Amino acid sequence: MEKWKEEFQHLASKIENAFDKKSLALKQKLHLLDDITIQPYIGYGNRDYIHINGRVLEHEGLRLPEADDTLLDNIKTLYYRYESDEIPDAPLAYKLGSVQGNLTSDDEGYFSAKLDNPDRLEGWQEVEYTMLKQYKETQPPVRVKGEVLLQSSNSTLGLISDLDDTVIVSKATDFFEKSRIMLLNSERTRKPFEGVATFYRALQKGAAGHNSNPVFYVSSSSWNLYDMFKNFCEINQLPKGVFLLRDVGLDRKKLYRTGHSIHKQQKIAQVLETFRELSFLLIGDSGQHDPEIYLEIVKQYPGRIMGIYIRDVHPQENKPRDLEVKAITEQVARLGVPMLLVKNSAQAAQHAAEQGWIAEGALSEIIAEASEEEQSKHDVRHMLGLHKLFGQ
Repeated sequence: MEKWKEEFQHLASKIENAFDKKSLALKQKLHLLDDITIQPYIGYGNRDYIHINGRVLEHEGLRLPEADDTLLDNIKTLYYRYESDEIPDAPLAYKLGSVQGNLTSDDEGYFSAKLDNPDRLEGWQEVEYTMLKQYKETQPPVRVKGEVLLQSSNSTLGLISDLDDTVIVSKATDFFEKSRIMLLNSERTRKPFEGVATFYRALQKGAAGHNSNPVFYVSSSSWNLYDMFKNFCEINQLPKGVFLLRDVGLDRKKLYRTGHSIHKQQKIAQVLETFRELSFLLIGDSGQHDPEIYLEIVKQYPGRIMGIYIRDVHPQENKPRDLEVKAITEQVARLGVPMLLVKNSAQAAQHAAEQGWIAEGALSEIIAEASEEEQSKHDVRHMLGLHKLFGQ
């Protein structure tokens, strides 16, 4: 059965790719092609090698949403993100320090490469991309700049965090509620959980308050949402980091077939293999399979995980899932790694301060921010009378 599904997906992929190439040629012939853009994703690496990646697309005219955008504006933005017109087989040149070369996008417009790092670069570095083919006569040469995050001698730990329902309220386990949130909100109006931005900035700065600890955001959402997540983090002052999202396509090489858990596990493993000299903190939520994924990572990489924080997505209720997470917590503890099920960022920050992972002065700010937002929610519930229906 699995073999039949794989062959069907492969056939569908070939048909889709052939159609896309014919469509691109027709658009060029009829002068209907939008401007071509290179969308560089944030890469990462160490003193030996560097991963770079990105995508070549027609420019859909996406803009940074405004706070007063209407429902129609949000729907249009979401549509443009998912209805992306990729440019297959696009030839590109790249330059990073003294390293330069060429690469080609795949059938879905994605490109990636693993580069040597002979200059032993570290920290944040710039990479330049140039399109080597002119698809549209009226468009000037396409050149863009991206960034890569390289292991730094000023790092004391690394942070790998889930996004949905860990950083940003998503209701990922409820399809209809998740859809409602995406349709009614943009990255401008969606908010992070209370205290999470301050907590993550504290972890990035470390106990000394001036470290350069790398931050990675991992999600099983597709790369179509890359700009949304990046904008969201910038708007809400979350630390700049690397996004590890998922290629979604019919191609048998894509991670579409591997599912949510395996995708995350593979991405986390790749980070640990690259940043070999660092130990990491893992942060996730109890709504999906983060505890199970993190348990496997602890087993696979003994001594590399300093601690794990799991946000309880139902802190006011006792759910069967809580017992499952508790059992996993005990398994992780037996492997020598503290794993805490927390109600908010303040609880996690308290533990991090005790372990010496964040500066003492940062803790009070995180607790104050979390308390202020919790009080605001409490006031709204009382104003609307919701406390009478659902309790305090």
